[in-house]
Amino acid sequence: MRSASIRVAAIGLTFGAIALSVDTRVLACTAFCAVGGGQVLVGNNEDYNIPRTKLWFVPAKPGSYGRMYVGFDDLWPQGGMNERGLWFDGFAAPPVRAAGSADLPSYPGNIVDAAMAQCATVEEVIRLFSGYNRSFLTEAILMFADASGDAVSIEPDAIVRKTGPRFVQTNFHQSRPRQGRDGRFLAATSMLERAGDRISADLFRDILAATHQDGPSPTLYSNVYDLRARTMRLYLFHDYSRAVTFSLDDELKKGAHTLDIPSLFPKNAAAEAYAAAHPPERRPQGGVVIAVALAFVCLAIGASAYGWRRGGHAFRLGLAAVAAVIVIPIALAMVAFNMEPDRSASWMRFSIGPATGNSARESPGAVWSDGMTVRRAMAIAYQIPTERVIGPAWLSETRYSIQAVAGLDAEEALPSMLQQELKNRLHVEAHVESRPFDAFVLTAPGPVRLVAAKGHSPGTWVQKNNVLLRDGSINRLAMALQSILGRPVIDETHIKGDYDLAFEWGEDRVPSVTATLRDRFGLQLTPATRNMDALIVDRIRRDPAMYLLAHAGRLTRGAPSFVRQHLANLLTIH
Repeated sequence: MRSASIRVAAIGLTFGAIALSVDTRVLACTAFCAVGGGQVLVGNNEDYNIPRTKLWFVPAKPGSYGRMYVGFDDLWPQGGMNERGLWFDGFAAPPVRAAGSADLPSYPGNIVDAAMAQCATVEEVIRLFSGYNRSFLTEAILMFADASGDAVSIEPDAIVRKTGPRFVQTNFHQSRPRQGRDGRFLAATSMLERAGDRISADLFRDILAATHQDGPSPTLYSNVYDLRARTMRLYLFHDYSRAVTFSLDDELKKGAHTLDIPSLFPKNAAAEAYAAAHPPERRPQGGVVIAVALAFVCLAIGASAYGWRRGGHAFRLGLAAVAAVIVIPIALAMVAFNMEPDRSASWMRFSIGPATGNSARESPGAVWSDGMTVRRAMAIAYQIPTERVIGPAWLSETRYSIQAVAGLDAEEALPSMLQQELKNRLHVEAHVESRPFDAFVLTAPGPVRLVAAKGHSPGTWVQKNNVLLRDGSINRLAMALQSILGRPVIDETHIKGDYDLAFEWGEDRVPSVTATLRDRFGLQLTPATRNMDALIVDRIRRDPAMYLLAHAGRLTRGAPSFVRQHLANLLTIH
């Protein structure tokens, strides 16, 4: 009986582990560039398994180039071109340690978007990436090309420049060519060599057709870019008989906007069939949930059977209680995950799942976080600073991974959409009222010493003992100070414009920050009591599914990152 019980439990756990560790990623994607006939052309196939593809445009700002991006419905750029003819795309690759850049600082934000916003040439891109840690590329490669015909492959531990008339990149490291040149690389290289300098958009279309992928991760869209004319031909789902052409200059005149790629084309039966077979996930895959649940059930049954046979009466009662603690939550979880909460709005993408970290990124029309507190989510939804959200203590302790993408066209609607999600999933009832707060007032008693913004992509990054503000107003600085100091900060400087600034602080945070603002920037931070609007949480309740997500994130904090991420993927609700 003992060995049989252990075998049953082991089999269950084995299947659970297999379910959690399966990696279905397929290494694909192809890009190539060449110079000839006064043209600099780039071709690219995007091979993946998310058919909800998008094209969006980001207008220029002072010191920041306008740009176009292609990607998926999370609006995370997979490739694109800026108004100076700088192009990029990303590639999955076998894992490589970032040994060559391990001692460098990490870039505070999205370095790819920074490159596209700030750089005009490959040389400038190399200077940017050479100054920062590239460990984020452990399983990826970036390729850049510019209107002069230069190109480069950015790897975790190497930077490989274009040396001939053409450059081809697939899913291998150019610094380790023996480890991965594949059929797509060889086919593209051969066709470019035969053409010599007689390149054309039609030739690049034919190369894309020759290197496209079918199967589980097919070619979802293809592009031919003319980097000097700043145009892009777009093809859908490896149908190279139909193309839609975009002029970046013309599109940027229309302002920020997002296009659904499939809707730009006539009916494509193959694309529609693939999209129907790969809908947005609404719940975890049933087979995986059942496998994991059975693993725990088998463990409980096996342990209980062994203890029942070998233990006394008290031990039997204890084991029965333990088994119930394991089995009942699983049953509740399976019930909960078979209930789909109503989608509160027309998100481009929305998901909520167990926390896997504690970082967050907010940009116009989108919020991404691998571990956002409920209090912070409510602050974003109700447009109230986090320090003025008053409710149960667990609001600051409970974290969820949240991906909420409304899109550039719906930037102003995001807070109300997120409010509705919180009401649907956490049954939130709240109201706003004025209350007195211990606060700080930020003033400028004399001349200030501030550096005008250079036109970078706007962003605020608050870390353990430093902050970086880019292209931000003094009001944005006040908001950052609120999170640093844990109290509301009121901007009474009356300073207009956008600025770049960064500073650090010591262990005694308030005096250190106060002294830095005064001595370096000419700003005064003074304690005060002020009446301000506060969000009062009258009622909030987590149903079983939300309890499970919160506790799964908390209980796996010490687990290996890949296990934690697989479990989060398994339980995330879309």
